[in-house]
Amino acid sequence: MTETPDLLPPDRSSHLAEFARACRTAARVVSMYPGTHPAIGQALTRVADASVRLNGDASITLTILPAGMLLDGRAAERPDAAIAELAELLHGHRIGELTLFGPLTVAGWLAFLQLLARPTESLDDEGGIARVWRERDAGPLEIRQIDYSEVLKARDGSAVTAWDRIVTDYLEGERANLDDEAVAELLEIAIDPTKLAEFTERLVERAQEGVAGMRKDVVIRILQVLADFVAKSRPAQLDSVLHYLAGIIPRLTPEIVGPLISTPASGKNIGIDLAGEVRARASDETVVEFVANSVARDRGATARLAEAFQTLVPEPERRTRLVALAEQEVAQTPFGRQPEFPDLWKRAQEMLTSYSDAAYVGRDYD
Repeated sequence: MTETPDLLPPDRSSHLAEFARACRTAARVVSMYPGTHPAIGQALTRVADASVRLNGDASITLTILPAGMLLDGRAAERPDAAIAELAELLHGHRIGELTLFGPLTVAGWLAFLQLLARPTESLDDEGGIARVWRERDAGPLEIRQIDYSEVLKARDGSAVTAWDRIVTDYLEGERANLDDEAVAELLEIAIDPTKLAEFTERLVERAQEGVAGMRKDVVIRILQVLADFVAKSRPAQLDSVLHYLAGIIPRLTPEIVGPLISTPASGKNIGIDLAGEVRARASDETVVEFVANSVARDRGATARLAEAFQTLVPEPERRTRLVALAEQEVAQTPFGRQPEFPDLWKRAQEMLTSYSDAAYVGRDYD
């Protein structure tokens, strides 16, 4: 059963409602008028001011539900039409969460609201609204996106009830031990590569944030349970699911990919070799994209990336070839166009091709 969230104090509830009204109004104005219209500037100023009153200098997180929003996990003290309307707009773009790490400028709010004015389908063609926003790098706002629309259709007729259950069980990481019913629900996600990628990204994001009960090892355990369930109940679909899991490697961080491709199955009933199966299905293109994304995001190669890369690509000659292809990919990103990129890439290349943890691991332990 979904627990009723705690309520915000009156002043915070008022600030949330004020922000929702300003943001919803500005979204309408941006969608109706050309960018130079004076009404847009006024509306954006109100949004920027309201957001400052909402978060000040602190980070805040808005969790988006179909008919409401939670501010740092707490609901407004009473229902508000503006909050419900903004939540509906954001939920329509499959936004599950918004996190403000600091004040967003008027230009930043314009960039965000312009995305909301676009059809969801056109954003999906570019990888989804979260990816488009990250590529624009328009300010300290993070979008987390989920698409469970097809899963919700199959539930008990109440999309809101099903969505709330998924948010509490999966988005909030409260379901670490999965029974067959829960895994069967996950299977509906697993057979769709887009949903599987989005779901796994959500698990990973929660693990990286240190959400209670959603450690990185729990992410691997959930994926292992899912693969074992497919192997047992839908063996004809196992190969497809494993290919999907290998295909999402570029969207994950090295901290997750490393355990995913190296952790052996464990427990009373050891299942399939998920790590080995995923490694075997990781194509050259997948590995190149994984390396390029990681280097561009972290502005270099980390030890975790080097370990994961060398596990995926044990052959030295193949490593050299894939590193060269990754360089071409990174060179097309904003990071790759910076003057210092050649020097940074040289260090990344050395890390990727020659990294060893021998200096840090004792001989007996090794």
